[in-house]
Amino acid sequence: MCFSATASFTVSGINALIGLAILHKKPKPREIPLASFPMLFAFQQFAEGLVWLSLHDSAGGAIDPAAPVMLFILFAEVLWPILTPISVLMIEPDRQRQRLLRGLAFIGLLVAGYLFYASLNSPVSAEIHNGSIRYFNDFAYLTSYRFLYVVAICGPLLLQSRNSIRVFGVLVFLGYVASLYLYTSVLISVWCFFAAAASGVLYLHFQHTHRA
Repeated sequence: MCFSATASFTVSGINALIGLAILHKKPKPREIPLASFPMLFAFQQFAEGLVWLSLHDSAGGAIDPAAPVMLFILFAEVLWPILTPISVLMIEPDRQRQRLLRGLAFIGLLVAGYLFYASLNSPVSAEIHNGSIRYFNDFAYLTSYRFLYVVAICGPLLLQSRNSIRVFGVLVFLGYVASLYLYTSVLISVWCFFAAAASGVLYLHFQHTHRA
């Protein structure tokens, strides 16, 4: 699979259109965090498109990579572990599931805080590696952080009582598995790309719920 600035900007544009289409359906206040996913993915993929351009033009220096790299990392490692469980919790009607989602939200908050601390203490750099972007720093990460990170993001989507949200969760989780085994060294970049592409499912969710 070939990843590039063009691919990132294309997915960004598609997600922006999906996000506008969802907002046009006038989601309820409690649905707004989930409804914002495609638009947020659009911003994240646009940031990675800028990372691509900055790395290709590293000699010219037209784009400083530090800002788009940090923006991408804030989305990937701070925003999603917090926003995903909270947005799912806000639309979950079942009280037993709500208790589980509150626990996952707490895990997400801890993971996001830990990764934010890591990025502040060891700034993240980026390089083109095997046709994608590898983000790296010198921070000594705990071995459990990746597991908790995946649990905080995939767990809420898979626990949600609505089938359409669970389908989105399955696609996000499968994207993680594929990224882990096929693109291990560039996992975070590729998984975010797959998750952004899968977020189109959310349009079907809002189309169905608002029609009902």
